[in-house]
Amino acid sequence: MSQPIHIVMTPTRNEAWVIRAFLESTTRWADYVIICDQFSPDGTREIVESYSQPLSQGNGDRKHRAEVILIDNPNTEFNEAERQRILVAKAREVAAGRDTLLWGLDADEILAANAFETADWQKIMHSKPGAVFWFHWAQLTHDKQHYYNNKDPYPWLFHDDGVEPHGNYVREMHSMRIPYPLDEHDMSYVEDFRVLHLGPAPMNRVRAKERFY
Repeated sequence: MSQPIHIVMTPTRNEAWVIRAFLESTTRWADYVIICDQFSPDGTREIVESYSQPLSQGNGDRKHRAEVILIDNPNTEFNEAERQRILVAKAREVAAGRDTLLWGLDADEILAANAFETADWQKIMHSKPGAVFWFHWAQLTHDKQHYYNNKDPYPWLFHDDGVEPHGNYVREMHSMRIPYPLDEHDMSYVEDFRVLHLGPAPMNRVRAKERFY
Protein backbone atom coordinates (compact mmCIF):
# COMPACT_ATOMS: atom_id res chain seq x y z
CA MET A 1 0.00 0.00 0.00
CA SER A 2 1.21 3.50 -0.79
CA GLN A 3 1.82 5.80 2.16
CA PRO A 4 0.29 9.27 2.56
CA ILE A 5 2.42 12.30 1.80
CA HIS A 6 3.33 14.80 4.52
CA ILE A 7 2.64 18.49 3.90
CA VAL A 8 3.76 20.91 6.61
CA MET A 9 1.98 24.27 6.69
CA THR A 10 3.96 27.02 8.44
CA PRO A 11 3.24 30.75 8.80
CA THR A 12 6.16 33.14 9.31
CA ARG A 13 6.69 36.70 10.40
CA ASN A 14 10.28 37.59 11.41
CA GLU A 15 11.42 34.04 12.13
CA ALA A 16 15.03 34.36 10.94
CA TRP A 17 16.23 33.42 14.42
CA VAL A 18 14.79 29.90 14.10
CA ILE A 19 13.67 29.19 10.52
CA ARG A 20 16.93 27.55 9.46
CA ALA A 21 16.78 25.05 12.34
CA PHE A 22 13.13 24.38 11.53
CA LEU A 23 13.87 23.68 7.87
CA GLU A 24 16.95 21.58 8.60
CA SER A 25 14.79 19.33 10.78
CA THR A 26 11.46 19.30 8.97
CA THR A 27 12.70 18.88 5.41
CA ARG A 28 14.30 15.58 6.44
CA TRP A 29 10.95 13.85 6.92
CA ALA A 30 8.25 15.90 5.15
CA ASP A 31 7.43 15.76 1.45
CA TYR A 32 6.50 19.45 1.20
CA VAL A 33 7.00 22.41 3.53
CA ILE A 34 4.82 25.39 2.68
CA ILE A 35 5.96 28.68 4.22
CA CYS A 36 3.40 31.49 4.19
CA ASP A 37 5.32 34.68 4.98
CA GLN A 38 3.77 37.96 6.07
CA PHE A 39 6.17 40.75 5.00
CA SER A 40 9.18 39.59 7.07
CA PRO A 41 11.96 42.22 6.87
CA ASP A 42 14.48 40.28 8.98
CA GLY A 43 15.82 37.84 6.37
CA THR A 44 13.28 35.06 6.90
CA ARG A 45 12.26 35.05 3.24
CA GLU A 46 15.84 34.92 2.01
CA ILE A 47 16.60 31.90 4.18
CA VAL A 48 13.46 30.10 3.00
CA GLU A 49 14.29 30.91 -0.61
CA SER A 50 17.72 29.33 -0.20
CA TYR A 51 16.00 26.08 0.81
CA SER A 52 13.48 26.26 -1.99
CA GLN A 53 16.19 26.09 -4.65
CA PRO A 54 16.96 22.74 -6.29
CA LEU A 55 20.15 21.10 -5.02
CA SER A 56 21.94 21.99 -8.23
CA GLN A 57 21.23 25.69 -7.67
CA GLY A 58 22.89 26.40 -4.38
CA ASN A 59 21.88 23.89 -1.73
CA GLY A 60 25.28 22.24 -1.90
CA ASP A 61 25.48 18.88 -0.17
CA ARG A 62 22.16 19.21 1.69
CA LYS A 63 20.16 16.02 1.22
CA HIS A 64 16.73 17.41 1.94
CA ARG A 65 13.82 15.34 0.83
CA ALA A 66 11.07 17.95 1.11
CA GLU A 67 10.20 20.55 -1.47
CA VAL A 68 10.05 23.98 0.19
CA ILE A 69 7.40 26.33 -1.19
CA LEU A 70 7.30 30.01 -0.26
CA ILE A 71 4.00 31.87 -0.62
CA ASP A 72 2.82 35.31 0.51
CA ASN A 73 0.35 36.28 3.19
CA PRO A 74 -0.88 39.58 1.73
CA ASN A 75 -2.79 40.68 4.83
CA THR A 76 -1.49 43.74 6.64
CA GLU A 77 -3.34 42.84 9.86
CA PHE A 78 -2.82 39.87 12.19
CA ASN A 79 -5.48 37.28 11.40
CA GLU A 80 -4.69 33.64 12.08
CA ALA A 81 -7.92 32.28 10.63
CA GLU A 82 -7.34 33.88 7.23
CA ARG A 83 -3.67 32.88 7.31
CA GLN A 84 -4.58 29.22 7.84
CA ARG A 85 -7.10 29.34 5.00
CA ILE A 86 -4.30 30.48 2.68
CA LEU A 87 -2.03 27.65 3.86
CA VAL A 88 -4.63 24.90 3.60
CA ALA A 89 -5.72 26.04 0.14
CA LYS A 90 -2.12 25.90 -1.08
CA ALA A 91 -1.51 22.54 0.58
CA ARG A 92 -4.51 21.03 -1.14
CA GLU A 93 -3.39 22.48 -4.45
CA VAL A 94 0.03 20.87 -3.98
CA ALA A 95 -1.50 17.56 -2.87
CA ALA A 96 -3.59 17.40 -6.06
CA GLY A 97 -5.94 14.78 -4.63
CA ARG A 98 -3.26 12.51 -3.19
CA ASP A 99 -3.63 10.87 0.21
CA THR A 100 -2.27 13.62 2.47
CA LEU A 101 -1.33 14.29 6.08
CA LEU A 102 -1.63 18.02 6.85
CA TRP A 103 0.68 19.27 9.61
CA GLY A 104 0.16 22.68 11.21
CA LEU A 105 3.59 23.45 12.66
CA ASP A 106 4.93 26.88 13.53
CA ALA A 107 8.51 27.84 12.73
CA ASP A 108 9.58 27.31 16.35
CA GLU A 109 8.22 23.74 16.52
CA ILE A 110 10.01 20.56 15.46
CA LEU A 111 9.28 16.89 16.00
CA ALA A 112 11.31 15.05 18.63
CA ALA A 113 14.05 12.90 17.13
CA ASN A 114 12.50 9.64 18.36
CA ALA A 115 9.20 10.25 16.54
CA PHE A 116 9.80 8.01 13.57
CA GLU A 117 10.55 4.82 15.52
CA THR A 118 7.41 4.93 17.66
CA ALA A 119 4.13 3.05 17.59
CA ASP A 120 2.29 6.36 17.39
CA TRP A 121 4.13 7.21 14.16
CA GLN A 122 3.00 3.92 12.66
CA LYS A 123 -0.54 4.72 13.77
CA ILE A 124 -0.29 8.07 11.97
CA MET A 125 1.04 6.47 8.81
CA HIS A 126 -1.75 3.88 8.75
CA SER A 127 -4.58 6.23 9.66
CA LYS A 128 -7.55 7.00 7.44
CA PRO A 129 -8.80 10.32 6.04
CA GLY A 130 -10.63 12.26 8.73
CA ALA A 131 -8.27 11.25 11.55
CA VAL A 132 -7.07 14.01 13.90
CA PHE A 133 -3.93 13.70 16.02
CA TRP A 134 -3.32 15.68 19.20
CA PHE A 135 0.21 16.24 20.55
CA HIS A 136 1.92 17.51 23.67
CA TRP A 137 4.53 20.27 23.62
CA ALA A 138 7.95 19.84 25.18
CA GLN A 139 8.73 23.44 26.10
CA LEU A 140 12.42 24.28 25.77
CA THR A 141 13.67 26.29 28.75
CA HIS A 142 15.81 29.42 28.58
CA ASP A 143 19.09 27.53 29.18
CA LYS A 144 18.33 25.39 26.07
CA GLN A 145 19.36 22.30 28.03
CA HIS A 146 16.05 21.30 29.60
CA TYR A 147 12.37 21.20 28.82
CA TYR A 148 9.07 20.82 30.61
CA ASN A 149 5.96 19.09 29.35
CA ASN A 150 2.86 21.03 28.45
CA LYS A 151 -0.14 19.22 29.93
CA ASP A 152 -2.75 20.32 27.40
CA PRO A 153 -2.61 18.53 24.01
CA TYR A 154 -3.14 20.41 20.76
CA PRO A 155 -4.38 19.20 17.33
CA TRP A 156 -1.45 19.57 14.94
CA LEU A 157 -2.14 16.86 12.37
CA PHE A 158 -5.12 16.03 10.14
CA HIS A 159 -5.39 13.17 7.68
CA ASP A 160 -7.06 15.27 5.05
CA ASP A 161 -10.56 14.35 3.90
CA GLY A 162 -10.75 17.22 1.38
CA VAL A 163 -13.76 18.86 3.01
CA GLU A 164 -13.83 22.64 3.32
CA PRO A 165 -14.96 24.46 5.27
CA HIS A 166 -15.12 22.47 8.50
CA GLY A 167 -15.87 25.62 10.45
CA ASN A 168 -12.98 25.73 12.91
CA TYR A 169 -11.18 28.80 11.52
CA VAL A 170 -13.11 31.02 13.87
CA ARG A 171 -10.67 33.28 15.70
CA GLU A 172 -8.22 35.95 14.64
CA MET A 173 -5.83 34.71 17.35
CA HIS A 174 -5.23 31.08 18.35
CA SER A 175 -7.39 29.76 15.55
CA MET A 176 -7.09 26.09 14.64
CA ARG A 177 -4.20 25.27 12.30
CA ILE A 178 -5.76 22.27 10.57
CA PRO A 179 -9.18 21.96 8.90
CA TYR A 180 -10.63 19.14 10.98
CA PRO A 181 -14.43 18.96 11.47
CA LEU A 182 -15.87 20.31 14.71
CA ASP A 183 -17.83 17.08 15.24
CA GLU A 184 -14.79 14.88 14.60
CA HIS A 185 -14.83 11.52 16.38
CA ASP A 186 -11.66 9.91 14.99
CA MET A 187 -9.22 11.58 17.38
CA SER A 188 -5.96 10.13 18.70
CA TYR A 189 -3.60 11.42 21.37
CA VAL A 190 0.10 10.97 20.63
CA GLU A 191 2.01 9.90 23.74
CA ASP A 192 5.17 8.29 22.30
CA PHE A 193 6.84 11.54 21.24
CA ARG A 194 6.55 15.30 21.69
CA VAL A 195 6.61 18.42 19.56
CA LEU A 196 9.63 20.41 20.76
CA HIS A 197 8.69 24.08 21.22
CA LEU A 198 11.74 26.32 20.79
CA GLY A 199 9.80 29.54 21.34
CA PRO A 200 10.22 29.86 25.14
CA ALA A 201 14.04 29.82 24.90
CA PRO A 202 14.79 33.47 23.89
CA MET A 203 13.55 35.69 26.71
CA ASN A 204 13.23 38.82 24.57
CA ARG A 205 10.74 37.07 22.30
CA VAL A 206 8.78 35.67 25.24
CA ARG A 207 8.41 39.14 26.73
CA ALA A 208 7.44 40.64 23.36
CA LYS A 209 4.77 37.97 22.85
CA GLU A 210 3.37 38.56 26.33
CA ARG A 211 3.09 42.29 25.59
CA PHE A 212 1.34 41.54 22.30
CA TYR A 213 -1.18 39.15 23.91
